[in-house]
Amino acid sequence: MEIRQTRRNILGHQYRKLKFSHRIAALLPVFALILPAQLALNSPWQMAFNVGLLVFILGGLLLPVKVPIQRYDAVQFSILILLLVSACVSAAFNRWPRSLLVYGGIMLGFISATRSIEYVKNPSAYVKYLVLGFCFTSLGIVAASFVVQPPTTMRYSGIFSKPNSMGWFGSSASSLLLGVFVYSRAKWRTRETILMAVVFTLSLLLMFICNARSALAGVCTSLCVFGVVFFHSFVMRSKARRTRLIFGLTFIVVVAAVAYWLGFFDRVIEKFQNTALRGDVSQGRFYVWSVHLENWKWFGNGPKYISRYISHNTYVDHLTKYGLVPLILFVMFLGVLFVSGYYYTIRGTYQSAPILLSVVSCFMAQAMFETGTSTPGLWIAIVFYCSLRFELHCSKSERSPRTASRPAYIRT
Repeated sequence: MEIRQTRRNILGHQYRKLKFSHRIAALLPVFALILPAQLALNSPWQMAFNVGLLVFILGGLLLPVKVPIQRYDAVQFSILILLLVSACVSAAFNRWPRSLLVYGGIMLGFISATRSIEYVKNPSAYVKYLVLGFCFTSLGIVAASFVVQPPTTMRYSGIFSKPNSMGWFGSSASSLLLGVFVYSRAKWRTRETILMAVVFTLSLLLMFICNARSALAGVCTSLCVFGVVFFHSFVMRSKARRTRLIFGLTFIVVVAAVAYWLGFFDRVIEKFQNTALRGDVSQGRFYVWSVHLENWKWFGNGPKYISRYISHNTYVDHLTKYGLVPLILFVMFLGVLFVSGYYYTIRGTYQSAPILLSVVSCFMAQAMFETGTSTPGLWIAIVFYCSLRFELHCSKSERSPRTASRPAYIRT
């Protein structure tokens, strides 16, 4: 009896220690990476992201090596190495270190995210704390925005300097929670579900009242991708998945209908009508892209290229500044994120996959109409991709005969 009680106490202590480690591991990317990226949407606060990324990279690199290099995704890691090499070449040709800072930051952030997750023993708990931490930071930004500027339907910007920045914020939060609600397999408590529903609703409303069409395009892209997933689930006759997807889509349609009834779409519709009457729905973006595309180089133009037009396109911006070779590798990097999220969402066994798929789909679509490599969507996608890779590793370990008979919270 005493031996059983002692063992129970030991397991309870290990469980509390494990729960604490999950919270710490989730707080690191949330407060050192995602929150600074959200704050940096306000141009004067760009330094917040630079400092946060530096802290996150140092925190990840200073951790002792716990897992051999075979854990890393070989394809993605190879793309990142080639991307870093191309950034070095671009920086050397143009005598401008900007490309090295941008792509080097992405690579080091990816490695640090992978290293920090190595100390997590239960990926499901880690994903839950990561989502909840993101909800609390987003709720704080929404509250601060309402205090600084009362909500209006006329290009609302809140604490940010531009309405499009609010669009980046709203789309990243909406797409993340869209992945949670529509296809996630996690079991949430009632109060956690209420918190996520409140943040999701507020982020959708903020995205509507800021009148950012690119943000709407991003979230609609995520919905279309989940529509393809729904079709696949229908073919596979998975009733539970179809039910969750139908519920999530119905919720979004209801929120959109309420927003339309309250007049949140009036400015967006008016802008489309005015530009259509002028014969230029893109507001000159096609012409601007053509001007930039005429001046591309293999490794970019660097600071020598000066245009009086803002590209309003992340890919075109990378092409003219950093070059075609780095752009191709950057798109390949995003493509691996998307394919991984889609493939494992179809399989329906990993919690990080639908969140990754939703966020990266939204970011890739929104990047077609806005510039922003340091925006929250990219870094959220990187964190959840690393979480997905760790879930894959843990599932293989659980199938191993050496670890199958041991409790999940005391496996090493």
